[in-house]
Parts: sequence; structure tokens; C-alpha cells
Amino acid sequence: MKPAHVEAMYTTCILYPVKEIEQKFNVSWEDVKDYWIKWGTLYLEMFDGTIYNFERKIDDSWDLRDNIDWKRPSTMNLLSDDYEVIEVIENE
Repeated sequence: MKPAHVEAMYTTCILYPVKEIEQKFNVSWEDVKDYWIKWGTLYLEMFDGTIYNFERKIDDSWDLRDNIDWKRPSTMNLLSDDYEVIEVIENE
């Protein structure tokens, strides 16, 4: 079956060091009620209602969210006109 689209998927990782976060905001992880990540920023909601956000950057010139290896996708999908997956190709 001839595909209508080739979809390239890329994988990256950002680590958020808990000790560094605790020191920066003078909090303990045990006081975290909820947490989420949006656009590479970690948000912490504390039990007292305070919300902290932590952006993982090395410095102002190099943002870890830009650290994607665009050379080869981790996965390629061949898709139909309706975006149904015809074939999955995993790169190693």
C-alpha cells in the first residue's frame, strides 16, 4: 500500500534534579502536592497552594529543550490518507 505521509518521530529527555529544585525554592519534595511539565518547564504545586516553575537551562544561550538530535528520527511511520499507521520503522 502506498503511503500518503511519512511521519518522523524524535525522542529527547530533560532531567530535573530534585535536590537543585529543593535548594532553589527552599522546599522539600514531601511538600509537593502535584507536579506537571508543559513546554519543558516543570511546575510544582505545593500543599500550601504556592506554584513554582523550574526551567532546565544550562545558561541563557543553550536551552535543553533545543537538545534534539534532528539527524535521525527514533521512529518513522508510514501513514494513510486518514493518518492510519501502515508501517512502523524503528531506528536503532
